[in-house]
Amino acid sequence: MPDLDEPRHLRVALDDFHARVAPRIVRPGAAAVHLTVRRRRRVRTAGAVAAMVAVVVGAVALLGGPVPSPDTGTPSETPATASTDRPSGSASAPPSPTQSPTAATPVSQAELATATVDLPAWSQRACPSGRFTFHGASTRSGTVTVTIGQVAHPDVDRDGVPETAAVLTCQTEAQVVVFDRDPAGAVTTVGQVVRTGGAVRAVFAVQADGSRVSVEVGDYRGCCGESADLPQHQWRVYAWTGQGFQQVQGPTSFPPNPNVADLSVSASDLVWGPDNGGSQRGTVTVTVRNNGPGAPARATLAFALGGDTYLYQETLHELAGWDGCTVGSENTKATCPVTVPPAGQSRTLTFELRHGTIHGTGFSSTVRVTAALPDGSPAPDPNTGDNATTFVTK
Repeated sequence: MPDLDEPRHLRVALDDFHARVAPRIVRPGAAAVHLTVRRRRRVRTAGAVAAMVAVVVGAVALLGGPVPSPDTGTPSETPATASTDRPSGSASAPPSPTQSPTAATPVSQAELATATVDLPAWSQRACPSGRFTFHGASTRSGTVTVTIGQVAHPDVDRDGVPETAAVLTCQTEAQVVVFDRDPAGAVTTVGQVVRTGGAVRAVFAVQADGSRVSVEVGDYRGCCGESADLPQHQWRVYAWTGQGFQQVQGPTSFPPNPNVADLSVSASDLVWGPDNGGSQRGTVTVTVRNNGPGAPARATLAFALGGDTYLYQETLHELAGWDGCTVGSENTKATCPVTVPPAGQSRTLTFELRHGTIHGTGFSSTVRVTAALPDGSPAPDPNTGDNATTFVTK
């Protein structure tokens, strides 16, 4: 009988194919695939060989294995990795027993109003510091009241969770303090950003600037009897260093306030002249000096006449120096506008007085200078001891 075995060159090709394909088929049932390949090797015709190859390739596809590449090089291997994506709507892992769910949220103003915290020191000793419990937005403590004002939420430590910067006031004092949470969610104090004291007399606002804290400060409060036009406003920026807050941007001092000046006044004695038809005239010279640093918009001179010296509104026009003046009660008081001289300079004015019958000498009168803001409210004077002087009738 003729030899029924396949030609040798076909056996070599099949063996080579098997050597390259078999290592890649690593799946349950791979042994059955190898058995099928061995059985197909008995087929004589080229058509049978092609059918056998199709069966092998089909088996590989069904088993999920890779289709072999004609390249004879070793294929790179890609290790399998577990997916970290969570299905939409799936619940996140519960927090650690030591981590409060609120620890990842900033402290709200309402929450701060019920918290117990460590308050940094104020400029005034009467204001409480140390361990302190808020009982609402305003908390009475002895004779003073601590009030929570504006808040902002900067991320001062750059951990992705904002902290809370709050403006706190106590009587005339103010400070900005940053608060955070501990791992259990309790409110804690990070540190004091800035407080009133020295040149800084007011805190007007606080803003978050990324990881920085921006604070609007003033050299006067502009409230509580002070004109809102009086203070100079500055924005200063502070950053957390890990140990405390340090100013990193903005002015570090205030320029001279144009509404503040040390005014002083001096006056000559009033000397009466000779009798002229039953009346006498005399003059008093008043000098206003501006010792700086600013030059308020206007000022007034207030006279209080002593003895038997009188002024009458209807006769002021007959006397030199009284234009624009107003006579007050009992005709012994008068106020006169005066232009404030520039800082470091003086202005001298002469006022004429008239007297009827002389009843003696040695009467004392006073004149006082007071600076005013555009709205008419008094301007600060750093030295009020030289704002008034006395002149004597001779």
